[in-house]
Order: sequence, then C-alpha cells, then structure tokens
Amino acid sequence: MMAMKGILWKIKNRLHQKIKLFFYKNFPVKLEENIFLNRKEYNTFLKLEVSFEKAVTINLEELNFEKSIDFDSVSKVFFTDGETVNRNIIFSPHYKLIKLYQKIGDIDLIIKDLESTDYYKFFMSFNKIGQKTNLIDPQQKHIVNYERADIEDKVRKFIELYDFIMKEGYLSGRFKGNYICVLQQPFSLSRFQVPYNDKFSGYEIISGHHRASILAALGFMKVNVLLMKDNHPGKHSIKKL
Repeated sequence: MMAMKGILWKIKNRLHQKIKLFFYKNFPVKLEENIFLNRKEYNTFLKLEVSFEKAVTINLEELNFEKSIDFDSVSKVFFTDGETVNRNIIFSPHYKLIKLYQKIGDIDLIIKDLESTDYYKFFMSFNKIGQKTNLIDPQQKHIVNYERADIEDKVRKFIELYDFIMKEGYLSGRFKGNYICVLQQPFSLSRFQVPYNDKFSGYEIISGHHRASILAALGFMKVNVLLMKDNHPGKHSIKKL
C-alpha cells in the first residue's frame, strides 16, 4: 500500500510539474508591447521585490555576475582577471566551461574529468561555507550541500542549453520570454548596502548567468535584456541586521 502511494505521489508530482511548465511557456507575463517575461522568473522577481523597468540592448561585455554577501571568499578565487576580483562574464567558471566544451566537443570527457574544472570547484566551494542568505528574509539561511551528481546534472543541462542556443538562437523556441535580467546597481549594494570594492562596470545579472556565458562564448557582441530595479533599496542594510 505504501509503495502504491509513493508511485501515485510521483505521478501526481510529475503531472503537476508538466502543467506548470506548460503554463510558464504558453502564458508569459506581458510587460510592454512585444516584451514578455517567463512567468516562472516573473514570480521569482515578485518574491525578490524587484520590478521591470525597461528592455535594453547592451554590450555583452557589460554583464557581470552578482556579488554574493555569503560567498565573497569564493569569488576572490574564481572571478579574477589576474590582478583583482572581476565578475565580468568572461572570467566566470560558466564561461570557461563552455569554452572547454567548444574545444573538446565531448561532454562525456568533461564529465569524466569534472573535478578539474573551475565550474565543479566553484560549486563545491559553497559547501565549505554551508549556507546562503535568503534574499527575501536575510534572517533565514538556505543550506548549501552540492554533491558530484548535482553538478554533473547542472553541466549536462548547461551543455544542452548551449547546443540549443547555438542552433536556434537566444529567446527562441522553448526559451521564448526567457530574457537575461539585470540590475544597473549590484543587489548587494542596493538591498544590503554591502560595500562594493571590486571592479564593476555595466550591469549585474540576476537571472540568466548560464545563457549570458553561452552568448559570450559564441561571440555575441550585443544582447537584449530586461533591466530590473530594486523596489526596496536599503531594506536589509547590514547596519540593520
């Protein structure tokens, strides 16, 4: 009886996920004329209390990874231009993994030697810290505990995304409405007022790190993004925590 209940729960959960995915893909949120946002990302932004400002076309070289208030020590290792911390997309472990795939052309070879990649080391470094601040309620912490299987799954999905974008392009097919979303002021500085002493010029990605890395590796010069804004700057200032 318990086994049957478990099977029925799995079927119900999978059906629920498929219905949600269909809803996200086919009923995006209209932001402006001809501008739509994937509903899943829209719901995330509602929780984060950020809102759409405008659609812009920017130089890809202006995109930066976010500054984490928890993992700054990790960033100092994996985001560097050789002199200082630089979160520009081309210094990210994500970009380096795609360039490796372009060179090798065999995902199985990458998986076989996964531990040697910066992408793997990047996520495994989070385990040493063990928790991540909840951006909605900083008093809460998310437990971080990546295993090799988790990162392997991320790599396979990442490469699948690369192959799709290379063939179909950005914002097409099943990724219609999946814009890269950015902030002009880093979230850690705006929301938490954490001092920002690293190199920063352009925009901080809050959604679309993998897509941005793929576009950079494919040689895109410009990209259409959605510029978002923090609705509550200073709400979780470190002075208040």
